[in-house]
Amino acid sequence: MFITMAIGLLTSRVVLNALGVSDYGLNNLVAGVVSLFLFLRTSLAQGTQRYLNFSQGTGRIEESQKVFSTSILLYITYAVMIAILTEVVGLYLIHHSLTIDEGRMNAALVAFHLYVLGTAIAIIISPFFGCIIAHEKMSFVAYSSIIDVVFKLLIVYLLLMVDDVDKLIMYSILYFFVGVLNFSIIYFYCRTHFIECRFSRKFVIPSLRKELLAFSGWSVLGSMAGMGAGQGISIILNVFYNTTINAARGIAMTVSGHIDSFISNFQMAANPQIVKLYANGDANGMMQLANNTSKFSAYLYILLAIPIFLEIDYILYIWLGMVPDYTPYFARVAIIQSLLTCMNSPHGTAVGATGRIKWLNILVGSVLLLTLPITYILLKNHVGLEIVYAVNVIPWVFVGIIRVELLRHYVQINTMEVYRRVYLKVLGILLLCYIPLYALHIQVEYGLLRLVIIVGVSLIWSALVIYWLGLPKHIRRLLLERIVIGGRIRA
Repeated sequence: MFITMAIGLLTSRVVLNALGVSDYGLNNLVAGVVSLFLFLRTSLAQGTQRYLNFSQGTGRIEESQKVFSTSILLYITYAVMIAILTEVVGLYLIHHSLTIDEGRMNAALVAFHLYVLGTAIAIIISPFFGCIIAHEKMSFVAYSSIIDVVFKLLIVYLLLMVDDVDKLIMYSILYFFVGVLNFSIIYFYCRTHFIECRFSRKFVIPSLRKELLAFSGWSVLGSMAGMGAGQGISIILNVFYNTTINAARGIAMTVSGHIDSFISNFQMAANPQIVKLYANGDANGMMQLANNTSKFSAYLYILLAIPIFLEIDYILYIWLGMVPDYTPYFARVAIIQSLLTCMNSPHGTAVGATGRIKWLNILVGSVLLLTLPITYILLKNHVGLEIVYAVNVIPWVFVGIIRVELLRHYVQINTMEVYRRVYLKVLGILLLCYIPLYALHIQVEYGLLRLVIIVGVSLIWSALVIYWLGLPKHIRRLLLERIVIGGRIRA
């Protein structure tokens, strides 16, 4: 993930330089329109992942075969449905609602159609990727991710080598073929290594299909809300502003997105175990793992995010050269939102492990969807963009509370212990890490020297605070043992 994060950040800079601010914003806008309809894919993925993890926890291979064969048939059906729905609604939005620069409509349409086709392919491959995660093959996830970002970087450098072509169209075509390559790698790996990854009609179980659809159906609201809260905001901003604002938001989301990816992959290793513990009847073990994953994810996020948060202006300057207006502010807000997301995500996984997700998605979906009308009303009444964008963080506070309170109802946990041992503890660690670094930040003059000082001091200071005050004694001892053993192996 360190490798993919570094390459991903480099790729974003090269894409911005190759396409220009306007086309970069247009690309993010078109991708946002397509991703609005990915909530169905996300919903089905959650259902498939939960049932695959559950069947792995019970140790019955035939159950995994039934889940895979039933889900792959559903995914193909949904891929076709989503492609048709996206084409109909997306084309209407592009022609009648979005602000697109004169002369760029043809490029926008080509990019849009390729994103739709790429999305359909990504939907079909999801059950295969679910099997990889259920089997906890994290090394394959790492290698395939590196291959993916390297090829995405290569296609961007190809853009810099040509002049007499429409670079947005060329970028869309090459980006689509990288998606096809990723599909092929995952498909052949699963077919080679996992016996359940072979479709068979005899394993398509109608009752399981209904169960998957019921579980996924309740996930639709939550996933749709997440997409709406994310990409829907881009469309609303475009209605009131232009593609330059979309470029600023796209860059900001790229910064937080790469940190998110690092944390998500950290959590990806724990998520199957959370479900498997519940499948084995160990609800207490599940909660302990969910709480630790939440807390340790936040610590890791603090290590990575504080220096970026403080020095985002200079980082964007040396990274991009030209920085669209509002980008640093958008990035800071996105980093705060991502910290909240990474903290409450493991508790969402724990709720999903119980299979009782009806009220989770009704409540979370309702809270997140409120951001769209609120954003529209505030912008319509000429409220400042900074205030409007900051408001979008507040719903994620309530999302964390909803998930913990539902766990109290489903598995009888002590919620005050969760708030005290996880959320309040992380808040205290965050303040202890941030306040001294902010004081240092305002004392040193803007520039490369301050960036180096802040990064160096931040990593050392935050690591010490987290180690001594954030980690329990047995974890500190375990870390020391691993470091000593690792040192001996290298020696």
